[in-house]
Amino acid sequence: MEGGNYSKRRIHLLDAAEEIFASHGYKSSSIRQIATGAGLSVAMVSYYFESKENLLLAVILRRLDEYELKITDAVKSSGNIYQQLFIFINLSMELISEHRQFFRFLLNGLNNESPKEAVSIIKTFFRSNYTILERIINTGVKEKRLKIVDAELSSYVIFNALIRIVAENECGAQQSEVQKKNRIRRFFMCYFLDSAN
Repeated sequence: MEGGNYSKRRIHLLDAAEEIFASHGYKSSSIRQIATGAGLSVAMVSYYFESKENLLLAVILRRLDEYELKITDAVKSSGNIYQQLFIFINLSMELISEHRQFFRFLLNGLNNESPKEAVSIIKTFFRSNYTILERIINTGVKEKRLKIVDAELSSYVIFNALIRIVAENECGAQQSEVQKKNRIRRFFMCYFLDSAN
């Protein structure tokens, strides 16, 4: 029973820390703010995580591991190249919009004053997603379903644009969330479908 409480408290603490880091940035956030947000004492936060940096790393790893696991499993279990592209784009949009504030923090909230290990984890996350998308594109080119000159650059541009458009949520300000997602989905799929001709 204690293990269940530990897990629930830890998850609640990670949720509160994610919200505080995303709202205030890493440098401006304090363990006291996070403890207050989680309804815990500073001592309890320190019990779970020895430092603010360790707490930040746990917050980042939790979201990015969840994202990568879902993307990798979904792409592996899909059929042809177009299904893989659709799943990559669609699931990325869903996961990013579900945790929009967190991904906005990844894009804008970490800087040179942030812990190097956190920046390294985020760079690895981006590289991993470029690689997944590049692999899909290269397969499409080999199968003569896509005509893309530079798969590496295409994957970089597409993933960065996708994550920024969804996280910033500024595209189509007058549209509903569903309309925005459909518009973004159509745009990226048209890019790939046009390249198939």
